[in-house]
Amino acid sequence: MRVLCTVLGSVGHANAVLPITRALVAAGHEVLYATTRELSSRFADEEGEVVAVLPGAMEQLAPLLQYLRTGAGMSREVATQFGDPAFDMAWTATGEHLITSFQALLPIAKEFGPDLVLRDGPEYAGCLVAEALGVPHVSAPSGDGNILDPLRVIGPLNERRAAVGLPEQADPLAIYRHGRIDCVPASCSFAAFPIPDAVAYQQPAAGAAQQQSLPRRSASCPPTGRWCWSPWAASSRTPRS
Repeated sequence: MRVLCTVLGSVGHANAVLPITRALVAAGHEVLYATTRELSSRFADEEGEVVAVLPGAMEQLAPLLQYLRTGAGMSREVATQFGDPAFDMAWTATGEHLITSFQALLPIAKEFGPDLVLRDGPEYAGCLVAEALGVPHVSAPSGDGNILDPLRVIGPLNERRAAVGLPEQADPLAIYRHGRIDCVPASCSFAAFPIPDAVAYQQPAAGAAQQQSLPRRSASCPPTGRWCWSPWAASSRTPRS
């Protein structure tokens, strides 16, 4: 199987898909990573080709930055809605950069011939490319994707579909039509809006945190209170709440 993996956003988004793509590669499948120039180095040591064709943060935010500088680029009605996280994410994820992203990614995808598109949660160029090719697309876990309201996304996405010659979708949940993957169980989901249940996996621990039990020093923690252990702080001598 050939899998096109599209990743936008931060290094955290890249880290969230890597356990999935590494498992795919270990099972004998082929992966092509399509990402931003800023994130391309994160995939440099992975098995599979990396193409930096998706827009970076500055390109995604260009209309907003233009408005802040000149007052042009968007309507005041749109500009005044910023500050609502759900709106901010929906606007950023579905901006006009999707058109150029789709146009850049489609010929690469056609040549690669994916059987599946695995997309970062708020990355929709991969979703549109999958629709164009008639292959399933699956949403990978990401923090930002949890606060994307499908009802706010469907309108702008349909505008982008029309711009690139794709049929509109009536179902807001079409972005999850073929399923989604998460790294927490449904009972612990961070999703802010009703979306389909995910197939969950446990992220592998990193470095010293691969031990199967808590460090012995955890016995010195007070019996009350809530504690968080982080692999990034694994070398710390003092647990922190």
